[in-house]
Amino acid sequence: MGDVTKVISGSGAVYVAAETVAIPNLTGNPTSDFGAFTPVGYTEDGVEIDYSATDTEIRVDEESFPVDVLIDKETASISVKMAETDMEKLYFAFTGATFTGGNDIRFGGLPRPNIFRIGFSGPAPTTNKTREMILYRAYAKSALKMHYKRNAKVFYQVQFMALADSTQPVNERAGRVHDF
Repeated sequence: MGDVTKVISGSGAVYVAAETVAIPNLTGNPTSDFGAFTPVGYTEDGVEIDYSATDTEIRVDEESFPVDVLIDKETASISVKMAETDMEKLYFAFTGATFTGGNDIRFGGLPRPNIFRIGFSGPAPTTNKTREMILYRAYAKSALKMHYKRNAKVFYQVQFMALADSTQPVNERAGRVHDF
């Protein structure tokens, strides 16, 4: 039998900060946890969080089934279509650009993408609980499209891909998810 209190519905919020911003100690209070981050604001189609791992099976001649398995590669990402289209949000959607505030973004020729910290806050199972997630280091992996049309809104689609953070403990280098 199922447990309806473990079914989640509702929207979440995404926050972006430069890699130089301190990693917050998640407390369940997104206002303070992500206070130094920029909220992406309204979104189209909500927030999508993906995690995947590929494995390598360990096989030996004496067995027809694998005898063990190892994690070979992992990826984690947070994808969002940003409906708030100011210059700062546009900067987040570019893989490599410079933005110093105001009305000017410069792009083309950076050797490496910009690295950000990405936060997420949304509902968790059971009443009035909060789930928070952070990707310690991430970059925007996107093919930016801006479609201007008379009867439709413009949005910026971006996928933030996690990178390992060597300052974090072994086996905890990509991020954290915590329910409060």
